[in-house]
Amino acid sequence: MPETPSPDIPDLLRQAQAAGGCAEEFARIHLAGHVEVLNTALHFQRTLGRFLALMGEDTEHVRAQTERRIAEAKDVLRGKLARLLAWARERM
Repeated sequence: MPETPSPDIPDLLRQAQAAGGCAEEFARIHLAGHVEVLNTALHFQRTLGRFLALMGEDTEHVRAQTERRIAEAKDVLRGKLARLLAWARERM
């Protein structure tokens, strides 16, 4: 049986907005936290990447680690939003 693709983050955010009330507010809180995590990952890449580039070293592992961090952050947000929507559906 083929695996069903997980919902896209914008779709989950639209569903939370449509649910209104607490679900919409918690989705905004989760999104704000997600933005902070992404900013931290990008700051890491910028800082360490520049340092390594100035030292003449390869920066590929920094890029790979940043991409991993961003992918993990997206998975966490996707999970939080899916649980939030499940909770909102139970309350309706």
